[in-house]
Amino acid sequence: MRSGQGTPGLFDQLEPRQKTPVVAMAEVALDAAVDQTFSYAVPEQLWPIQPGQRLLVPFGQADRPRIGFCAAVSPGEQAYSVGKTGRPIRLKSVIKVLDQEPLLDGQLLELARWISEHYVCPIGQVLAAMVPGPVRRRIGIPKEQAVYLASSNPDLGVLARAPTQSAIIHLLLANRALDQQSAVPIRELLQQAQTTPRPLNQLIAKGIVRVVCRPIAPASGIQSASAQGQPLVELNEHQLQALGQIVSLLDQQRFSVLLLHGVTGSGKTEVYMRAIQHVLDKGMS
Repeated sequence: MRSGQGTPGLFDQLEPRQKTPVVAMAEVALDAAVDQTFSYAVPEQLWPIQPGQRLLVPFGQADRPRIGFCAAVSPGEQAYSVGKTGRPIRLKSVIKVLDQEPLLDGQLLELARWISEHYVCPIGQVLAAMVPGPVRRRIGIPKEQAVYLASSNPDLGVLARAPTQSAIIHLLLANRALDQQSAVPIRELLQQAQTTPRPLNQLIAKGIVRVVCRPIAPASGIQSASAQGQPLVELNEHQLQALGQIVSLLDQQRFSVLLLHGVTGSGKTEVYMRAIQHVLDKGMS
Protein backbone atom coordinates (compact mmCIF):
# COMPACT_ATOMS: atom_id res chain seq x y z
CA MET A 1 0.00 0.00 0.00
CA ARG A 2 1.32 3.45 -0.98
CA SER A 3 0.24 6.97 -0.05
CA GLY A 4 0.18 9.92 -2.43
CA GLN A 5 3.03 10.87 -4.82
CA GLY A 6 4.93 7.62 -4.36
CA THR A 7 5.67 8.23 -0.67
CA PRO A 8 5.84 4.95 1.30
CA GLY A 9 2.72 4.45 3.41
CA LEU A 10 2.72 3.57 7.10
CA PHE A 11 2.00 -0.10 6.48
CA ASP A 12 5.05 -0.30 4.17
CA GLN A 13 7.27 0.92 7.01
CA LEU A 14 6.07 -1.62 9.58
CA GLU A 15 7.21 -5.22 9.56
CA PRO A 16 4.47 -7.49 10.95
CA ARG A 17 5.41 -9.16 14.23
CA GLN A 18 3.41 -12.26 13.40
CA LYS A 19 5.50 -15.03 11.88
CA THR A 20 2.37 -17.06 11.18
CA PRO A 21 -0.89 -16.04 9.51
CA VAL A 22 -3.31 -14.07 11.67
CA VAL A 23 -6.88 -15.37 11.60
CA ALA A 24 -8.66 -13.17 14.19
CA MET A 25 -8.41 -10.38 16.72
CA ALA A 26 -9.18 -11.05 20.40
CA GLU A 27 -10.26 -8.47 22.95
CA VAL A 28 -8.52 -9.40 26.21
CA ALA A 29 -9.49 -8.18 29.70
CA LEU A 30 -6.62 -8.22 32.20
CA ASP A 31 -7.01 -8.52 35.97
CA ALA A 32 -5.76 -4.99 36.55
CA ALA A 33 -7.09 -1.54 37.45
CA VAL A 34 -7.48 -0.67 33.77
CA ASP A 35 -10.90 0.29 32.47
CA GLN A 36 -10.51 -1.17 28.99
CA THR A 37 -9.73 -4.31 27.04
CA PHE A 38 -6.69 -4.82 24.81
CA SER A 39 -6.62 -6.09 21.24
CA TYR A 40 -4.36 -9.00 20.30
CA ALA A 41 -3.81 -10.87 17.07
CA VAL A 42 -4.71 -14.56 17.08
CA PRO A 43 -2.16 -16.71 15.19
CA GLU A 44 -3.47 -19.50 13.03
CA GLN A 45 -2.03 -22.27 15.23
CA LEU A 46 -4.04 -21.02 18.25
CA TRP A 47 -7.37 -20.85 16.44
CA PRO A 48 -10.15 -21.27 17.45
CA ILE A 49 -10.41 -19.03 20.51
CA GLN A 50 -13.69 -18.48 22.33
CA PRO A 51 -14.88 -15.73 24.68
CA GLY A 52 -14.52 -16.89 28.27
CA GLN A 53 -11.18 -18.64 27.77
CA ARG A 54 -8.04 -17.43 29.52
CA LEU A 55 -5.19 -16.29 27.31
CA LEU A 56 -1.51 -15.66 27.97
CA VAL A 57 -0.54 -12.39 26.28
CA PRO A 58 2.48 -10.03 26.22
CA PHE A 59 1.75 -6.77 28.02
CA GLY A 60 3.54 -3.47 28.42
CA GLN A 61 6.77 -2.23 26.88
CA ALA A 62 8.67 -5.21 28.28
CA ASP A 63 6.08 -7.65 26.84
CA ARG A 64 5.75 -9.42 30.16
CA PRO A 65 3.38 -12.40 29.97
CA ARG A 66 0.02 -11.70 31.61
CA ILE A 67 -3.11 -13.80 31.94
CA GLY A 68 -6.36 -12.30 30.74
CA PHE A 69 -9.85 -13.34 29.68
CA CYS A 70 -10.97 -13.32 26.08
CA ALA A 71 -13.95 -10.94 26.13
CA ALA A 72 -14.71 -10.98 22.40
CA VAL A 73 -13.34 -12.34 19.12
CA SER A 74 -13.42 -10.80 15.65
CA PRO A 75 -12.50 -13.31 12.93
CA GLY A 76 -10.40 -12.03 10.05
CA GLU A 77 -6.80 -11.20 9.15
CA GLN A 78 -6.47 -8.28 11.53
CA ALA A 79 -2.82 -7.62 12.30
CA TYR A 80 -3.44 -3.94 13.02
CA SER A 81 -5.81 -1.87 15.13
CA VAL A 82 -6.63 1.83 15.14
CA GLY A 83 -5.25 3.76 18.11
CA LYS A 84 -6.73 6.78 19.90
CA THR A 85 -4.89 9.12 17.53
CA GLY A 86 -6.40 7.38 14.51
CA ARG A 87 -3.08 5.84 13.47
CA PRO A 88 -2.81 2.11 12.90
CA ILE A 89 -1.14 0.11 15.68
CA ARG A 90 0.51 -3.21 15.07
CA LEU A 91 -1.04 -5.86 17.30
CA LYS A 92 0.91 -8.18 19.54
CA SER A 93 0.06 -11.86 19.29
CA VAL A 94 -1.60 -14.13 21.83
CA ILE A 95 1.08 -16.41 23.28
CA LYS A 96 -1.02 -19.32 24.50
CA VAL A 97 -4.58 -20.46 25.15
CA LEU A 98 -4.77 -21.72 28.75
CA ASP A 99 -8.17 -23.43 28.75
CA GLN A 100 -9.55 -26.09 26.43
CA GLU A 101 -13.09 -24.87 27.09
CA PRO A 102 -14.35 -21.44 28.19
CA LEU A 103 -14.44 -21.01 31.98
CA LEU A 104 -17.23 -18.45 31.64
CA ASP A 105 -20.24 -18.78 29.34
CA GLY A 106 -22.12 -16.04 27.53
CA GLN A 107 -24.48 -15.33 30.43
CA LEU A 108 -21.64 -14.87 32.90
CA LEU A 109 -19.77 -12.63 30.46
CA GLU A 110 -22.87 -10.49 30.06
CA LEU A 111 -23.30 -10.39 33.84
CA ALA A 112 -19.66 -9.33 34.20
CA ARG A 113 -20.18 -6.46 31.76
CA TRP A 114 -23.23 -5.30 33.72
CA ILE A 115 -21.35 -5.48 37.04
CA SER A 116 -18.43 -3.59 35.50
CA GLU A 117 -20.65 -0.77 34.28
CA HIS A 118 -22.97 -0.64 37.28
CA TYR A 119 -20.25 -0.68 39.94
CA VAL A 120 -17.59 1.13 37.86
CA CYS A 121 -15.17 -1.78 38.21
CA PRO A 122 -12.63 -2.89 35.57
CA ILE A 123 -14.07 -5.76 33.54
CA GLY A 124 -10.90 -7.85 33.97
CA GLN A 125 -11.20 -7.76 37.76
CA VAL A 126 -14.86 -8.77 37.56
CA LEU A 127 -14.08 -11.74 35.31
CA ALA A 128 -11.22 -12.87 37.56
CA ALA A 129 -13.51 -12.73 40.62
CA MET A 130 -15.96 -15.10 38.90
CA VAL A 131 -13.40 -17.90 38.65
CA PRO A 132 -12.57 -20.11 41.68
CA GLY A 133 -9.33 -19.25 43.47
CA PRO A 134 -7.52 -22.55 42.73
CA VAL A 135 -8.08 -22.02 39.00
CA ARG A 136 -6.85 -18.42 39.16
CA ARG A 137 -3.74 -19.57 41.00
CA ARG A 138 -3.26 -22.36 38.46
CA ILE A 139 -3.08 -24.96 41.23
CA GLY A 140 -4.96 -27.39 39.03
CA ILE A 141 -8.47 -28.67 38.60
CA PRO A 142 -10.42 -28.09 41.83
CA LYS A 143 -11.78 -31.29 43.32
CA GLU A 144 -14.47 -32.19 45.79
CA GLN A 145 -15.52 -35.15 47.89
CA ALA A 146 -18.83 -36.76 47.04
CA VAL A 147 -20.73 -39.72 48.49
CA TYR A 148 -22.98 -42.49 47.21
CA LEU A 149 -24.76 -45.52 48.63
CA ALA A 150 -22.93 -48.83 48.73
CA SER A 151 -26.24 -50.61 48.06
CA SER A 152 -29.50 -49.59 46.42
CA ASN A 153 -31.34 -51.38 49.26
CA PRO A 154 -29.71 -50.20 52.50
CA ASP A 155 -30.89 -51.76 55.76
CA LEU A 156 -32.81 -48.86 57.28
CA GLY A 157 -33.67 -50.98 60.29
CA VAL A 158 -30.23 -50.43 61.79
CA LEU A 159 -30.87 -46.69 61.67
CA ALA A 160 -34.17 -46.67 63.55
CA ARG A 161 -32.62 -44.63 66.35
CA ALA A 162 -30.59 -42.40 64.02
CA PRO A 163 -33.06 -40.09 62.23
CA THR A 164 -30.37 -37.83 60.80
CA GLN A 165 -28.50 -40.76 59.25
CA SER A 166 -31.77 -42.04 57.87
CA ALA A 167 -32.51 -38.62 56.34
CA ILE A 168 -29.11 -38.63 54.62
CA ILE A 169 -29.80 -42.05 53.11
CA HIS A 170 -33.22 -40.94 51.85
CA LEU A 171 -31.60 -37.90 50.22
CA LEU A 172 -29.08 -40.13 48.45
CA LEU A 173 -31.85 -42.50 47.34
CA ALA A 174 -33.93 -39.56 46.06
CA ASN A 175 -31.00 -38.42 43.95
CA ARG A 176 -30.15 -42.00 42.84
CA ALA A 177 -26.62 -41.66 44.15
CA LEU A 178 -25.72 -45.32 43.65
CA ASP A 179 -22.29 -45.08 42.03
CA GLN A 180 -19.32 -42.75 41.60
CA GLN A 181 -20.84 -41.01 38.58
CA SER A 182 -24.04 -40.09 40.43
CA ALA A 183 -22.37 -39.29 43.78
CA VAL A 184 -23.61 -36.18 45.59
CA PRO A 185 -21.11 -33.54 46.79
CA ILE A 186 -20.75 -33.74 50.58
CA ARG A 187 -21.10 -30.00 51.02
CA GLU A 188 -24.44 -29.92 49.23
CA LEU A 189 -25.69 -33.07 50.92
CA LEU A 190 -25.01 -31.70 54.42
CA GLN A 191 -26.61 -28.43 53.45
CA GLN A 192 -29.80 -30.14 52.30
CA ALA A 193 -29.86 -32.42 55.35
CA GLN A 194 -29.12 -29.45 57.64
CA THR A 195 -26.64 -31.43 59.68
CA THR A 196 -22.98 -31.63 60.63
CA PRO A 197 -20.50 -34.10 59.08
CA ARG A 198 -20.71 -36.44 62.10
CA PRO A 199 -23.80 -38.49 61.02
CA LEU A 200 -22.37 -38.86 57.52
CA ASN A 201 -19.01 -40.00 58.90
CA GLN A 202 -20.83 -42.64 60.94
CA LEU A 203 -22.53 -43.94 57.79
CA ILE A 204 -19.17 -44.08 56.04
CA ALA A 205 -17.65 -46.00 58.96
CA LYS A 206 -20.50 -48.53 58.78
CA GLY A 207 -19.87 -49.07 55.07
CA ILE A 208 -23.35 -47.87 54.11
CA VAL A 209 -22.02 -44.81 52.29
CA ARG A 210 -18.86 -44.55 50.20
CA VAL A 211 -16.70 -41.54 49.36
CA VAL A 212 -15.16 -40.54 46.04
CA CYS A 213 -12.88 -37.59 45.19
CA ARG A 214 -13.56 -36.08 41.78
CA PRO A 215 -13.24 -32.82 39.80
CA ILE A 216 -15.89 -30.29 40.67
CA ALA A 217 -18.77 -30.64 38.25
CA PRO A 218 -20.17 -27.48 36.59
CA ALA A 219 -23.71 -28.43 37.61
CA SER A 220 -25.04 -29.29 41.03
CA GLY A 221 -25.18 -32.99 41.82
CA ILE A 222 -28.24 -32.70 44.05
CA GLN A 223 -31.70 -31.54 43.16
CA SER A 224 -33.52 -28.91 45.15
CA ALA A 225 -36.63 -29.79 47.05
CA SER A 226 -38.86 -27.96 44.58
CA ALA A 227 -37.24 -29.60 41.57
CA GLN A 228 -38.45 -33.02 42.70
CA GLY A 229 -42.05 -31.96 43.11
CA GLN A 230 -42.12 -32.53 46.87
CA PRO A 231 -40.14 -31.07 49.76
CA LEU A 232 -37.14 -33.11 50.87
CA VAL A 233 -36.86 -31.14 54.10
CA GLU A 234 -39.77 -29.96 56.22
CA LEU A 235 -39.33 -26.28 57.01
CA ASN A 236 -39.21 -25.35 60.65
CA GLU A 237 -41.16 -22.49 62.24
CA HIS A 238 -38.48 -19.85 61.62
CA GLN A 239 -37.98 -20.91 58.00
CA LEU A 240 -41.73 -20.79 57.34
CA GLN A 241 -41.96 -17.34 58.89
CA ALA A 242 -39.07 -16.02 56.76
CA LEU A 243 -40.41 -17.60 53.58
CA GLY A 244 -43.88 -16.21 54.27
CA GLN A 245 -42.57 -12.65 54.48
CA ILE A 246 -40.55 -13.04 51.29
CA VAL A 247 -43.45 -14.57 49.34
CA SER A 248 -45.81 -11.85 50.59
CA LEU A 249 -43.56 -9.11 49.21
CA LEU A 250 -43.00 -11.01 45.96
CA ASP A 251 -46.73 -11.29 45.40
CA GLN A 252 -47.09 -7.53 45.88
CA GLN A 253 -44.54 -7.06 43.08
CA ARG A 254 -42.91 -4.06 44.69
CA PHE A 255 -39.30 -3.41 45.53
CA SER A 256 -38.24 -4.17 49.08
CA VAL A 257 -35.15 -5.24 51.00
CA LEU A 258 -35.05 -8.12 53.48
CA LEU A 259 -32.23 -9.48 55.61
CA LEU A 260 -32.28 -13.22 56.23
CA HIS A 261 -30.12 -13.86 59.27
CA GLY A 262 -29.08 -17.25 60.57
CA VAL A 263 -26.03 -19.16 61.70
CA THR A 264 -24.28 -21.63 59.40
CA GLY A 265 -26.43 -24.71 58.89
CA SER A 266 -29.66 -23.05 60.03
CA GLY A 267 -31.40 -23.65 56.68
CA LYS A 268 -31.14 -20.32 54.87
CA THR A 269 -30.38 -21.96 51.52
CA GLU A 270 -33.63 -23.95 51.60
CA VAL A 271 -35.52 -20.68 52.12
CA TYR A 272 -33.72 -19.18 49.12
CA MET A 273 -34.60 -22.19 46.97
CA ARG A 274 -38.27 -22.11 47.93
CA ALA A 275 -38.46 -18.36 47.24
CA ILE A 276 -36.78 -18.79 43.85
CA GLN A 277 -39.17 -21.58 42.93
CA HIS A 278 -42.11 -19.35 43.89
CA VAL A 279 -40.83 -16.66 41.53
CA LEU A 280 -40.40 -19.15 38.70
CA ASP A 281 -43.86 -20.62 39.29
CA LYS A 282 -45.28 -17.11 38.87
CA GLY A 283 -43.61 -16.83 35.47
CA MET A 284 -41.17 -14.19 36.67
CA SER A 285 -37.38 -14.16 36.48
